[in-house]
Amino acid sequence: MAVTVTVPPTTTKLIALADLKAILGVTDGANDTLLGNIIQRGSDAMARFCNRVFAQRTTVETLPGPGGQLLKLKFSPVVTLTSIAFDGETVDSDTYTLTEPDAGIVFCESYWAYTGHKSSYTATCAHGYNLPDMSGADTLPHDIQQAALVVRPFVFDRFQNRVQSCEFHTSVSGGELPVHLHLRRVTGALPGSDCAC
Repeated sequence: MAVTVTVPPTTTKLIALADLKAILGVTDGANDTLLGNIIQRGSDAMARFCNRVFAQRTTVETLPGPGGQLLKLKFSPVVTLTSIAFDGETVDSDTYTLTEPDAGIVFCESYWAYTGHKSSYTATCAHGYNLPDMSGADTLPHDIQQAALVVRPFVFDRFQNRVQSCEFHTSVSGGELPVHLHLRRVTGALPGSDCAC
């Protein structure tokens, strides 16, 4: 299965800089670059851990024919399914339906061809979430945003250079996979965590 990104995301940051600054009580722009870099590193770490891209982008993927009525696309949620082709020939869009966009499931009443391991199908679609810094409505699930925002006390302590040795663990649903964050801070328990520092 091959994947080609035809329209990359405009940003992969899971938190808006303005939101983080509001939580930290920062009103000036003196450290915007630093905070933006922290947001980017945290967002990249979450994407690597979950082995997925959260940001909306457009891809062309090749995949084998399942031989049944359901075709599972690699990425979800699917925002727009542009086309499906079989051996280079465009499949009539009236013959299939994106029935479960959150799971990337495409239904074909007359059955998809069975191709074994040969990737004879090509699907072009836009998938992922509209992130806070993207134009349009923010569609990133709140639990994923919360997982990113929970680093706030850690970020603040790092910013103040006061990190020592205490752990807390939090777990939220991040689409198909859970997100687990393991951070360290100096004193005090974090809301919603299991740490009593």
